[in-house]
Amino acid sequence: MFTHIWKKEIRGELYTWKSMLWLVIASLLFSFTSYLLLTNQELSLLDQTELLWLLGKIIIGVALLIITIDASSILNVEFEKETAESLFLSPVSLKDIILGKLFASLTLWAAIFVISTPYIIVTSAGSHLAWAFMGYVALLGTLGVVGFVFLIFGISLLYRSSKNTITTALLVLLAFAAPALFTSTLKNDIVSQTFSSINPIDNIFNSLDNVLVDYKTSLLQNWQFILPLVIFCLITLALLFFSAKRFEKRGVIKNDRFMKKTPLLFIGLIFIGVAARSHAATTPPLSMQILSSKSLSGTAGDFVTVQGQITNTGSKPLGDVTTYLSLMDNQNKLPVDLEDWSAEKGLYIGTIDAGQTLPLNWKIHFVKAGTYSLIMIAEAAGNDSPQVSSITQFNVSPKRNLNPGQVLPVALGTPIVLIFIIFLLAYRRRVEE
Repeated sequence: MFTHIWKKEIRGELYTWKSMLWLVIASLLFSFTSYLLLTNQELSLLDQTELLWLLGKIIIGVALLIITIDASSILNVEFEKETAESLFLSPVSLKDIILGKLFASLTLWAAIFVISTPYIIVTSAGSHLAWAFMGYVALLGTLGVVGFVFLIFGISLLYRSSKNTITTALLVLLAFAAPALFTSTLKNDIVSQTFSSINPIDNIFNSLDNVLVDYKTSLLQNWQFILPLVIFCLITLALLFFSAKRFEKRGVIKNDRFMKKTPLLFIGLIFIGVAARSHAATTPPLSMQILSSKSLSGTAGDFVTVQGQITNTGSKPLGDVTTYLSLMDNQNKLPVDLEDWSAEKGLYIGTIDAGQTLPLNWKIHFVKAGTYSLIMIAEAAGNDSPQVSSITQFNVSPKRNLNPGQVLPVALGTPIVLIFIIFLLAYRRRVEE
């Protein structure tokens, strides 16, 4: 029976020009983004994988926003138009109604994904990541959409008001999206890391980064991001189940004063505290040297190995030694976030005996063209100040990703085709009337 509800909602979702306008807006946003990524001189200095990652975030982000707004009214419209009583008194069960409207929301997501496909193909041209990019956008986007739709439907059955539901849903989406936009340097404390590990949007973006930037394309290499998304879907499904049972007990018409008086509960943004040390600092007796300074230069998108060595110059062994890389953008005079440059920002060495020399190796990915300064930093147990190596300078040449010839037909053609379909549907409805 849910197929009847599904088809009814499909006619309302995709058959009217007002609903098709959402798809046109999404297409225009994708057109603007892809054209900017492939024609802007500054953005073209980024590696192609970074461009794909940005586009993937835009596609899933826009889809979640549109579906959040749409799903917030798809159930509540039955209450506000006073059609709920007759609908729930019909042979159709509440489960069929929810399933039908869920499939309608998933159909809207499928339409957005189909529209995004030409942009995915044109931006990933020349790389071997086109199919992986498309597959993970579909998988991660579907898990995110299902989880948010379950959550919104649960809220809808509690509030029974489009205004309250859409306000709550957008604030929840904002609460998840805002921390996901922070860089990894702002997520170093335990609270931030815990929230990031359960945040569905954070896990979506991190999985895309893992696939597109770090080239870890198998599902096993992304289970730590996919599993929290599945758990999020199960938790929101449990909320929907609770809301449905509560709804069936209280009836269709009865007002729920408790929910109207219930304040919105939100997670605040995470504040990062930095502790200052006032006591005297001691530096570990370590000597470090970068050996591969002459072979570091390359082109954006290249992978190179930073080779170095560390020596204990003291007379006693040093324990719990950890080494790090630090990178500075010389042009902008800013430190570089190594999240995308190196999968192993820190190397734990352990104990170094007196006089012992050990090799160090980091594999780094040249993400953006420019001139950079690189140093190695070492910390040891019982010492408050780190030891720093000498500075090594290197250049990353640009790899031009400009592609206006291929992106322009897609950027202009896709919205035009959708607008033509809208006029065609409007004409067909007028003829049928």
